[in-house]
Amino acid sequence: MKALPELPIGARVKLLGRDVTEMVVDALWLSGFTIASIAKTLDMTRSQVGGIIARGPYPQRGALTIDERQTALDLLKDEDALRRLLPRFSWRVVRP
Repeated sequence: MKALPELPIGARVKLLGRDVTEMVVDALWLSGFTIASIAKTLDMTRSQVGGIIARGPYPQRGALTIDERQTALDLLKDEDALRRLLPRFSWRVVRP
């Protein structure tokens, strides 16, 4: 995969396509970000982010234990594109 130019995270996600966008949203959602903060970070609407979450594998974040969320985040962390897009992301669940 080609190197990503130095652009804001939202622009870099758009360059990579829909599948990567969904994975980024899932990672941010599982870690504890709100729909509004994800939308602002990725330059999307709350409806777009909410739709991705609703169709994704983790729509009911509150039904998952912290350990289950961390396991899912660890699986997403193994994706090369996500590690390049989110180099400073902690990959840890923020406890409510």
